[in-house]
Amino acid sequence: MIFREQLKKAFLTEDAPTLKSISTELNITLDTVRNLQKINTKKLKYIQTVRSKFQSKKYIKKDGEKQLNPDFKFKNFAEFYFWYKIQPRKCFYCKTKEVILQDLYSQGTLSSERGNKRGKSLEIERKDSSNNEYSKKNCVLACYFCNNHKSDIISEDDHVQYFAKSINEYLTTMWKTSNKTLERNS
Repeated sequence: MIFREQLKKAFLTEDAPTLKSISTELNITLDTVRNLQKINTKKLKYIQTVRSKFQSKKYIKKDGEKQLNPDFKFKNFAEFYFWYKIQPRKCFYCKTKEVILQDLYSQGTLSSERGNKRGKSLEIERKDSSNNEYSKKNCVLACYFCNNHKSDIISEDDHVQYFAKSINEYLTTMWKTSNKTLERNS
């Protein structure tokens, strides 16, 4: 119990003497305490990101007011979080890895005119949009491009057959090109 309390204190402080005393009390290096602190901060940011995605689908604006989305079928945040956490970190349709999207946006190779809110990470996509339901059975993670492109007009099968491979090739080529440019400029 003391160990857990000391770690909790370490995660909440930047104070060097406090970190040093925690290091001494737990008989671990100061670097280990700082690494544990970084890991906790990353996990917290990840959970906050997932929570934001959850909230954006759970609620809709209707007549200027925030209301529960009747098509949102996840029981609670925990169910949504664990569903989200086990999803492959690549687009369901074009198979582009999320890390490629993140790199392209962080390098400035891709940017959005919508204030860079979309496209940096995978989005929650309803495979069957006529069903309109946000549920474990109907949701997948998709890149911004596939999420916008696949629609009521273009079926999932047609999108995968005719467009997904090209989207992946486009994004992967941009990523490889931008990384070569970064290497030359380093």
